[in-house]
Amino acid sequence: MFTHDVTFLELAQEPLLGDLLPYFLSKRKQGLITSDPHAKLKDEILAAFDVDVILDGFHYVMEQRKRGVEVFRRFYSEEERLADATKDETCLFYLPSKNPIPGHPFMLICPGGGYGVVEAMVEGFPVAKALNEMGINVFSLKYRVGHEGTIPMADADLHAAIRHILDHADEYGVSREYALMGFSAGGHLVCSFGTHNRGYLKADLPKPQMICSCYSAVELPLGEDAERTRIWANFIGNPDATLEALTAFSPIRNMDATFPPTYVWQTLEDVVVSPNNAKMLRDRLSELGIPHKCNLIPHGPHGLGLGTGTEAEGWLSDAVTFWRSLNQEENK
Repeated sequence: MFTHDVTFLELAQEPLLGDLLPYFLSKRKQGLITSDPHAKLKDEILAAFDVDVILDGFHYVMEQRKRGVEVFRRFYSEEERLADATKDETCLFYLPSKNPIPGHPFMLICPGGGYGVVEAMVEGFPVAKALNEMGINVFSLKYRVGHEGTIPMADADLHAAIRHILDHADEYGVSREYALMGFSAGGHLVCSFGTHNRGYLKADLPKPQMICSCYSAVELPLGEDAERTRIWANFIGNPDATLEALTAFSPIRNMDATFPPTYVWQTLEDVVVSPNNAKMLRDRLSELGIPHKCNLIPHGPHGLGLGTGTEAEGWLSDAVTFWRSLNQEENK
């Protein structure tokens, strides 16, 4: 069992976890395994991240693998990965419930990380464990990040992952109904999947029952901040992008009545993604008459994940209650 003082080297040496590190640690943190063998996880994470929760997530993944679950799954074929080496950076973490509710839709999580890393250790594994305890089967997506044009790549990864899960639903023992949950940049990704111009309709995929938007960027800083605009232009793969071109990647500006029911939460003290994003999403959902619930939490930083021990704690149960209420309405 890992302790608070666990080093990156110790994580890498754990047989049930070490091979997964490239899919949830940044390249800088991976480099510490060899450059600084004494570097500790707790000293290299954001203040908002709860070490106890992270370690609990690690232990849960190890427990799953110990009982024979094939956690690491590819969703691109070998041929596709040979043709495009960046696709080798992707994977699904398959985390099934020990006691799944028969026929219950699965959840696909897209952790955040500013399109530079995918923080599964904060927003993937611990959240999956909590959902598993509610009888829900979970997948956590490692999408491509850190490239010029990384957003279109991430879009393609999400589409391919959903198609793969649905095509192999019997193998995974999951329903063909599903919901999406995204945090920060991952929230931008899943909210984009709900839009008419870049989402499930364009991908010819079934509509998710719900999108859970967790402190997500749904409006881009178009023209407000030159540096941030430049960063987003790089994310879409067009450094010279016009504001009109960038608008296509702003979920709030591309929503219509086909957008899925949505649960939204964010803290009002978030200084990384403005809380106005959650408020704008709430207001747009209201305008469109789409079922939704918005949970604005007075205090707390960006990146809380489960929010254990903070004012945000309990948001996940609230989101699942909202999700299940949608199914109840549909079955009336």
